[in-house]
Amino acid sequence: MRKLSTILVMGAFLVGCAKEPAPAPAPSVPKYSAPGYWRAADQFVLVTDASGTIYNHGNFPQAKSTSQAIIAGLPDATVQAPFEGGYSAGFVGFGGDDRLVAPLGKFDRNALASKVAELQPLGDINGMGGTTPISDVLNEVNVALKAYSGDHVCTLGTTGRTSVVLVSDGLPEPEAAEKAKIAARNLIGDHEDGTLCLHAVQVGNDPKGTEFMKELASMSSCGAYIQASQLADGKSITNFVTTAMMAKIPDIDADGVSDDRDECLYTPAGAKVDAKGCWAIPNCEFDTAKWNLRKECVSNLSQVASVLKSNPDARVQVDGNTDRRGGVEYNQRLSNQRYRSVIVYLTENGATNTQVNAEGYSKLRPIVKGNTKADLQINRNVQLRELMEKDQFGPLQRQCMLWRKSLSLSALK
Repeated sequence: MRKLSTILVMGAFLVGCAKEPAPAPAPSVPKYSAPGYWRAADQFVLVTDASGTIYNHGNFPQAKSTSQAIIAGLPDATVQAPFEGGYSAGFVGFGGDDRLVAPLGKFDRNALASKVAELQPLGDINGMGGTTPISDVLNEVNVALKAYSGDHVCTLGTTGRTSVVLVSDGLPEPEAAEKAKIAARNLIGDHEDGTLCLHAVQVGNDPKGTEFMKELASMSSCGAYIQASQLADGKSITNFVTTAMMAKIPDIDADGVSDDRDECLYTPAGAKVDAKGCWAIPNCEFDTAKWNLRKECVSNLSQVASVLKSNPDARVQVDGNTDRRGGVEYNQRLSNQRYRSVIVYLTENGATNTQVNAEGYSKLRPIVKGNTKADLQINRNVQLRELMEKDQFGPLQRQCMLWRKSLSLSALK
């Protein structure tokens, strides 16, 4: 993905003249780790309220410390993701007409942390900070995202998923609150469904603020609401960042092997799989010169027949083999008789003829080359494997499919 250099928000970055309150202690945040998840967001924008309202209510220190904790808890650029490359991040502090900005660009934790550390009440109203123009800020973020110069490989013309986190007390003036809701709807609506997630972190516990922030978060299918007081330790920060930035690695066929490791994405339901996520069907072994099914083979074939019966679209390849002794023609007949025994069992126990393809290979495909009694036994077999349609998609298309699946999973609440 090309380096993206669009400035997040344009405007004068002025600092109000109110004296900065003493900062609240930020929780200790460990290095991000969330096994079973990978990064879903390509952009992260933190928007922090530094207006007069939040200052007057004594909530500014917590807004700042919470913002610092979120930055500290973000995953490294190298965190596991469906695609190579890092992500972009930016910060906006706002109050009145003033902004304090770290432009959207390649994720740099130190640069973001330094900018947040500079934050103090913005927009001078008698030294107490300015109004709460959430609508203006959301509109500015929207304009900047639209102007973003890069394309996500899976969503032509857009930049993939964006996570916008608003830290505020949720108490703009009534008229400003309605404008903020309109701006939030526009921000979300101007992006493909599920690719813009608006998360709301409420500082303080004013009921009106709670109602407002919850409404903003509910506008996007993947948005979340939380109170800043609930982000009091490293674990809670990690959980919130996981919600905002990450998605559970999907397991499309529910075989227990996550799709980042699964080489067979559509294993039939009920099939036992190996470490690669592919249907693991044990070989059937036979006695010398025999084609009747052994007891252990019947047990294995019973499971195969059950899977085929439950999955009409599933198909298997049945290959008959012999050991090295005897002539090729004799062994060809024997290998054919062995695979026919397997086919008869499968079709008598729920499979259809169209689900089974077979071939006899005489003694031409030994599993092992030795001549011991054990070696000969191993080579007297019928091998079964799943027949899968040739993958019509390239690696990139496959990853795009998994990425979209991740987004749909992370949108579920």
